[in-house]
Amino acid sequence: MIFAVIFRALSLHPNLSRGKLCDFAGVSLSGYSSWSKRPVRELDNVDHLIRDIFEKSSGKVGYRTIKMNLLRKHGLSVNHKKILRSMRLQGLVTKIRRKRYPSVTTEESYAERAFPNLIKRAFSPEEPDTVYSADVTEFKIRNGSKIYLYAVKDLFSKEIITYNYSTSPDASLVTDTLRERLGLLTPEQRAVLIYHTDQGGVFMCDKHINLTKQMGVRQSMSRRGNCLDNAPIESFFGHLKDEIDVSMCKDFIEAKRIIDNYIYHYNNERPQWELNRRTPAECRGSYK
Repeated sequence: MIFAVIFRALSLHPNLSRGKLCDFAGVSLSGYSSWSKRPVRELDNVDHLIRDIFEKSSGKVGYRTIKMNLLRKHGLSVNHKKILRSMRLQGLVTKIRRKRYPSVTTEESYAERAFPNLIKRAFSPEEPDTVYSADVTEFKIRNGSKIYLYAVKDLFSKEIITYNYSTSPDASLVTDTLRERLGLLTPEQRAVLIYHTDQGGVFMCDKHINLTKQMGVRQSMSRRGNCLDNAPIESFFGHLKDEIDVSMCKDFIEAKRIIDNYIYHYNNERPQWELNRRTPAECRGSYK
């Protein structure tokens, strides 16, 4: 695998030094030279499709996502072992997001106001509109300004069911957006819905708490400082920031367009392994 990565690096950047690459990778130059002289099978159509899928994702997809894309977009059922072999042969190494580790803090003022954690990391409800996971994330664009995205994920279908933007992370961003979504549900649906967030200030302010009470929705909150308690929406934000880059956008409108396109892709075109290789929209549409 290491030799294949070195080979790929040299094919993309011929001016690199083989010796320095081998030293950096901790392998011998003679070993690489011996490996490079071995007969290598010709790449077939599937290999090229695997590479195309990998490169279009900027190297951020693994074998499972490639397998699902081969089946959905090209009608090819390819064994995951063949995909892994092809990736090794071509030196395709998936870029893995850095793990985030929880930290726990204690603040009496927050603890007194916080709602209990009702879901306790049970992230797979059996029906839609029974558990929502929500949060706000920040983006920086080229002119130095910031954009805040509030998103709500239905944990049944893993679909982003509503979202909105603002130039400041205020209570209106989350409360007005949530009010519009809850207005689409019947009182009976709202009565069984659990709305789960972290203990951020926008979720603990009177305006937001009063909305959930008026709508008859149960609020649930993570332990303070523990991102794993709200992993579903954190995971979505992680994929979002891995797969798009708005840092060079010239203004709010351009960044919004890129994020809008990604969320549409995530909901309607991006299959998920845990949804039996369906997209969130397909999962919600198949519920009876």
